[in-house]
Amino acid sequence: MEFSSAFNQLMTFIGFEAATFYIVRTTLDQTARREMASIAAPILILVGAISGPIFVQFKLSNLFVWHMIFFGLVCFAWHRQSLLKDDRLNELAEKASKETGKTTDDIKANYLFTRRLLSFGLVSYFGAFSIAFYYALGQL
Repeated sequence: MEFSSAFNQLMTFIGFEAATFYIVRTTLDQTARREMASIAAPILILVGAISGPIFVQFKLSNLFVWHMIFFGLVCFAWHRQSLLKDDRLNELAEKASKETGKTTDDIKANYLFTRRLLSFGLVSYFGAFSIAFYYALGQL
C-alpha cells in the first residue's frame, strides 16, 4: 500500500470515527436529557446497522479492530464519568428533590435506571455494528 492510499484510508477512518462518535454522543445526550433513555438502544441499533456496511463500503475493513477499541474506550470513559459516588448522588438527589418535589429515592432510582439503559444502548451499537459489518463483508 503506497503512502497516499494509506493516508487517505486513515483520514477516512478518522472522519468515520468522528461522525459516528458525534451521532452516538448526541443520541445519548438527547435521550438522557429528554428522559427518553429507553429509545437510545433502538436508535443506536439502527446507527450500528447502517454504519457497519458503510465501514465496509469505505474499505476500512482492516481497521475494524481499531474501531472496536476506540468505541470500547469511549464507552468505558463514559461509563466511568457517569458513575457518581454515593455521597455525591445523595447530594444531587436532595437538591433535585427540593426543586421537583420527587423523593430522593425516586431520583436516585431514575438516575441508575437511565444509566443502565444508556449503557445497554452502547452495547447494542457494538452488536449491531459487528453483525452488519460481518454481513456486509460476506457480501463482497
